Amino acid sequence: MPLNYVKISEKYRPTKINTLLIGEAPPPCGTKYFYLPQKLKTNIAIRQDRSLPATIFWHYFHQRPQDEKEYIVLLNSLKDAGIFLVDIMDEPIRIRGNKENEERLVNELPFFRSKLEMRGINVPEEDMIFLLARNTYKQYIRKHFKYAPLIPWIEYRLNTEEMITKKYGLDAKFNRCGYDKQAYNLVDYIKKLTDFTVVSNMNDNYNHMGATITDAVLQAGITYETVVKPRVKHLMNKYPSAKTTHEFWLLLQEIGPVSLLNFNGNKGQRILEVTKFFDEHNIQTEENLYCWLSNNKNAEKLLSIKGIGDKTVDYFKILVGIKTSAIDRHLYGFLEKAGVKSSDYSTAQKIVNDAADILRVDKALFDHSIWKYMSQRQMSKMKSQCF
Repeated sequence: MPLNYVKISEKYRPTKINTLLIGEAPPPCGTKYFYLPQKLKTNIAIRQDRSLPATIFWHYFHQRPQDEKEYIVLLNSLKDAGIFLVDIMDEPIRIRGNKENEERLVNELPFFRSKLEMRGINVPEEDMIFLLARNTYKQYIRKHFKYAPLIPWIEYRLNTEEMITKKYGLDAKFNRCGYDKQAYNLVDYIKKLTDFTVVSNMNDNYNHMGATITDAVLQAGITYETVVKPRVKHLMNKYPSAKTTHEFWLLLQEIGPVSLLNFNGNKGQRILEVTKFFDEHNIQTEENLYCWLSNNKNAEKLLSIKGIGDKTVDYFKILVGIKTSAIDRHLYGFLEKAGVKSSDYSTAQKIVNDAADILRVDKALFDHSIWKYMSQRQMSKMKSQCF
């Protein structure tokens, strides 16, 4: 049965399209498509990787998905940024080396705008980008689309947004990725810091849901190294069997959160509520939690638990490997030092995440780098006050 390419792509269509990427046609095999998650080849240099997914993902995120789950996360990131891909033809045909099919493609161009309108896609030419796998029909595109940029795949794949903007004479103020303008100010500030470095890696997830829940719930407003970290380590070492949510729930029922974690206060009750919530939703492992939190509607459900805010939800995401940032007092302080104003949590997070994309670094690593930078400065200040 032929794939319904339009229906498949609609799942990842942004509410507002900031950039409309335009390709030729779906792959000729008829079984693959950009919006069908797949594992990409990562054992070849990006210059030689001529696939459309590699071209788009490397341009925007400087990475190729390692598996289908990561592919879905990147598709959702494109959706969140208002970036959408359509093809001139909805039929899987081979263009390369086939003059007849290339002529069919050219003949579709006069009707392409009408086809977009039928789908409810009304995007000005300045917001379109034709991604060219070949240059043989550029003049025909230009005949019908005078202002849309025409960019070869390899150039789009290997160049950053800033380089593309300069090379193709686009308005430098036009933000094709939808980045917050203050993200550029944050990047400029970071580049001037001589002692700021982006960490190259973070610890892998715990593979222990008891540890993950404990870490995420306890960390807010508490010294991590001396309070949170030792309790998480103790829990993992003494109760390795509590690696699933249900086993951790049974342990909490048997011992109680205060005795189990040697921690007083209302966070013990919060750990109980979060564990019960995950258990009732059959979220038993970090892998389950990764998939569940990848759906923003699910993430919002966590907020119904008293004491769980946006930052804790995003911190859960980081713990299970989702690439994002969790805005805490350290990150707010860093933004303030950079002279960057943020009116609320979502604005601050967009600025930080956009800056990570501009710098072509992992969002979670960028978050941790800022947190570590500010923590070390705070520690140095506290030590100096002791003398």
